[in-house]
Amino acid sequence: MAEPSERIYKAFIAVNCAYVVLAIILICISALALQATLLLTTPIVGGLAATATFLLFLAILGIVGVVMGNQALIFLYLVFMSVTCFIQFCISIACLSAFSKARRAEVLRGGWEEASNVTRQQVQSNFKCCGLDAKHVVYSSCEELLLPCCNISTHNCTGCSFCMSTLDNRLEHAAQFSGGVGLLFGFLQLGGIFLAWWYRRQPALGFGHDILN
Repeated sequence: MAEPSERIYKAFIAVNCAYVVLAIILICISALALQATLLLTTPIVGGLAATATFLLFLAILGIVGVVMGNQALIFLYLVFMSVTCFIQFCISIACLSAFSKARRAEVLRGGWEEASNVTRQQVQSNFKCCGLDAKHVVYSSCEELLLPCCNISTHNCTGCSFCMSTLDNRLEHAAQFSGGVGLLFGFLQLGGIFLAWWYRRQPALGFGHDILN
C-alpha cells in the first residue's frame, strides 16, 4: 500500500496535469470570447485569458517542483497559486455579475470607434447589420457590402437593424460562459493549493514546516 506522501505526490502530479489541460481550454474559451464580437472586447475577458496563461505556467512549475523535490519551487507554487485563484475568482464574478448592459454598450462603442474599416465591414457582413447604432452608422458602407437587408433597387439600407443588439447578446453570452468556466476552475485550483500545502507538511519530506507552521 502506498504511503500517504506517495499518494499525495501522485495526486499533486495528476491535478497539475489536469490544470495544464484546463488552462489551455480556458485560454481557448477566452480567445473565442474575444472573437465573439470581432471588436475590442472587455478587459475582464482578456484578464481571464491572462490568468489562465499564468495558471498554465504555475502548473508546470508545480510539476517540476514536486518531481525535483525543490522546496523553493513548491513554496512559490503555493503562494502564486493562491494569488491566481483569488484573482480568477474576482474576474469570474465580474464576468458573471458586474459586466452590466451599460458597460457592455460602452465597451462595444469603444471597440467600434477603434476598429478599422475592414473590421467594421466584417462585423456588418457576418451579422447582417448596418452600423453599431444611430451615432455610428454609414449607410453608404452598407450599400457597398450588398447586405441582404438593403433595398437593392433603391440602394436604401435604412431598414437594416443596428449591430448593437446582436453584438451585445454575443458579448453577454461570451462573458457569462467565460466567467462560469473561470469560476469552476477557481474551485479546482483550491484542490491544488490544498495538496501543495499538505505535501509540504509530510514529515518524510523534511522541509517547509518552518514556513507553514
